Amino acid sequence: MHIQDFADRVFIIDNREDEIKDLKRLLEEQDIDVSVFNPETDGEPHALKKNRQLIFVDLMLDEDASKKKSNLSRLIMLLSKIIPVGFGPYGLVVWTKHTDSEDELKKIISKSVNVEQSQLPTEEDEMGGEMPHLRVPPVFIVTMNKNEYIEKNSYDTVLSDIEGVVKKSNAGFFFMSWTTSVNAARNKSIVDVYSICKDYEHYDENISYLLYQLAINHTGVNTGNLTVDSYKAFDELLYADL
Repeated sequence: MHIQDFADRVFIIDNREDEIKDLKRLLEEQDIDVSVFNPETDGEPHALKKNRQLIFVDLMLDEDASKKKSNLSRLIMLLSKIIPVGFGPYGLVVWTKHTDSEDELKKIISKSVNVEQSQLPTEEDEMGGEMPHLRVPPVFIVTMNKNEYIEKNSYDTVLSDIEGVVKKSNAGFFFMSWTTSVNAARNKSIVDVYSICKDYEHYDENISYLLYQLAINHTGVNTGNLTVDSYKAFDELLYADL
């Protein structure tokens, strides 16, 4: 199981292009679509219209480690703006030189996810303003130390390292392996059924008849809702291929 089997779209938030260009290149070499947002040059962020299975974030977006809390606040605000309701599941990869801030980030994300249930004035003071609401929280959070790659001036192992870090997370490993398995089973089910029909002059009619037979075989009778019954028949095929 490799990252390219799991992720086809990735989003990166970082203010240092020189520190993500090789990561971006390696991801793109695996046919992964990569978008980058630089908060210093790209202006106001816009909500993403499609899901990204992985979002890479740098913790210190202004390079001043003494402003840790304001940097974390800024990051949560950016995430709350780019991730709309209905975005779907994603993993958060903390791509940073400041790995010691991972626990603090997790604490703030927990607060931002539950901000509507609990508004704490002390937290507003700590974050330097109103707590942003992260409406779609990540399904897992892992941390990568970008210094390791900067110091050796090589990113050759970064993809396998990401896979290794995600696999060490129970939440990350399940999400990655389940998504990969379902995608593979879905593709196999569709190809297996549709490839039965070889006559492209009458392709739609043949596929319609085949789907009708699958639906009837699943229910035993014509329920009058062949679309739903066909979906259920494909669910069985999908389950069989998992």
